This record gives sequence, C-alpha cells and structure tokens, in this order.
Amino acid sequence: MKSPLIPRTPGRNSASTGASATSRPFGTARRARALRSSLSVAALAAATVMAGPPARALPAASAAPPGFDTCPQGYVWRGTVPSDHVCVYPERYQQVREDNAQARSRVDPRGGPYGPDTCLKPYVWREAFRGDHVCVVPEHRAQAWDDNAQAAGRVEEAWLDATAVAATMSASALKGAISKTFTRLVKEKDSRVGIYGGRETLKVVSDTSDGFAGPRNRVLRFGTHGFVSLTILTDPTFYIELDLRFQKAAASGGKTDIVAVLTRWRIRTSGFGHGTLLNELRNGINEAFRQPVSFGTIPAGADFVTAGVPLDGSLKLYFKNTVAGRLAKVVAQRRLDDF
Repeated sequence: MKSPLIPRTPGRNSASTGASATSRPFGTARRARALRSSLSVAALAAATVMAGPPARALPAASAAPPGFDTCPQGYVWRGTVPSDHVCVYPERYQQVREDNAQARSRVDPRGGPYGPDTCLKPYVWREAFRGDHVCVVPEHRAQAWDDNAQAAGRVEEAWLDATAVAATMSASALKGAISKTFTRLVKEKDSRVGIYGGRETLKVVSDTSDGFAGPRNRVLRFGTHGFVSLTILTDPTFYIELDLRFQKAAASGGKTDIVAVLTRWRIRTSGFGHGTLLNELRNGINEAFRQPVSFGTIPAGADFVTAGVPLDGSLKLYFKNTVAGRLAKVVAQRRLDDF
C-alpha cells in the first residue's frame, strides 16, 4: 500500500463567494489568463489531494475472508455474483435476482459504443463491482453504489473487534498527509499558489449513530485555506472544503484499492478577481473528481477484511488474524507511518 487513500460524482455541491477586495473590473485580459492558469493548477491539485491515480470503477464489492462476512440480523448477502457478500436488505436481494433475470432483454441488440454490453435506454450498467455490466434502471445502480459504501458498517463488528488486527492512521496524521501532499502538488505546478499551513481541518461529518463506535465508511470533511500570490495586485484567497468517503474497491488480480469518493464540495473566495477564482476552482474540482481516487492498494493474499473510519476520524485497515494477515498489517502500518 505504498502509493497514495482518496469518489464518484459530486453531490449536494455548493459554492459561495466572499466580498471582493475591489469593485474594479478584473483587469487586463493577460492578467485574467495568468490568474486563470494558476487557479486551474490549484483546482487540479485539490482534486488529486492524495496523489493517487483515479480508479475507473466505483466502490466495488469483494468477498471477505470466511467468518468476516457474516451479516447482522435483518440483512442478507446481495449475491450479484456468488462471491458478492455485501450485506443488503432482503428486498434488495430480490431486486438483484429480478435484474439478473432480465439482463438479456435490456441489452441493445444492435450493439453500440460498448459493443454487446451496450444497454438500451434508459438502462445503465449496475456497477455493483468492477465489470458488472448488467443493465438496470439508474435508481438500482445508485442503490448498488450506496450498498457498497455501507458494506463495512453492515458486517458483524464482533468479528472485527474480537479477531481482526488493524493498521491505523490517526486523524491528525491523515490530515497532515493530505495537507502535505496538497501543498507539494501546488508548488510543483505553480509557485504562486500557496496554502496557509496550520489552518487545515479534518472531522467526521456522517454516520455517528448506528453502531457509532465501530468501523464505518464515514465521510470526513477536509478543509484548507490558500491563496494566489500576485506581484502587484492584492492576493485572492480561497477556502476549499471536500467531503470524502473512504472505502475499499475491488481491483484487478485479487487486489483491493483503498479509495476516497467525493460526496460534497464547497468553495469560498475573496480578494481581487474572486469570481474568476471561484469558477476555475469549481470547474477543476468537478472535472477531476468524476471518478474515485486511489489512496493505496492492498495485494492479493493479504487476508484483508475491510477499511473503516471510526468516530475519531482515523483510518483503519482491518486484516484477518492469521500469519498472512498479521504480516500484512505490519507492512501496512509501516507504510501508513511513512506516508
């Protein structure tokens, strides 16, 4: 899990502008282009906070080791494929059966941009896991993504508490890693864009009731303040707030990606040309966060169970308490400590 942990389509997005430092027009076209270039760099850096490559698939289901995928009362395995042990309500299980049975009738017989997997309108790929091209209505795909996001919280926590071993990155360390990487990326692209150090924030903003003390795919809100340094003009400033849901996603070769999905963003800007700054940051974030971003990869055979975010805002990677799991936990912990 050496390399850089951070969605899908941004939701409940909002943007607000602060008071401008001047009522004059933005300035010359050349200054506008220069500032726009700098701001695009800042937006791209914000969108790749943890420097990981974008993951193609949305958070996906993967089979957990035997004994760790026991569903709590009221849930059953989803079963889109035999190895899909994501815990869902019984009505979702039945829905999956019906969608699978009707899959052939929803494929476009003429083919299309995706060949024999092209869906008839208004159907879309379900994407319950990477490569799941069963055609369903958009609402059922959204349900599959939501079930994947809640998967860790629906596993019987007694298994994790009693027998799993965990590598942990504390909330402060996670905040520091995000901030450090963000600052480095910005400076590499444009020295005029900077971050106000020591003002970053990271807090849990969801899922604090049901089984609140255990592991969940909770959303963490990261906030940071920055500026664009202009030679003569007043420096415009910005505040970016990103809501990120950390979870696991199946990868090729039996590996598991640890990813973060953007669920919400907010931007505040102020100073000279703050309207242009707002637009550039907004467009950059929307573009770059179209797909989840990978924070690291767990190799196959590591007896990995799940990733969770406890109430304290730390990141925990759970492994089965076996020789392979304990060894993988030690390696993962070292990587997290060195991040």
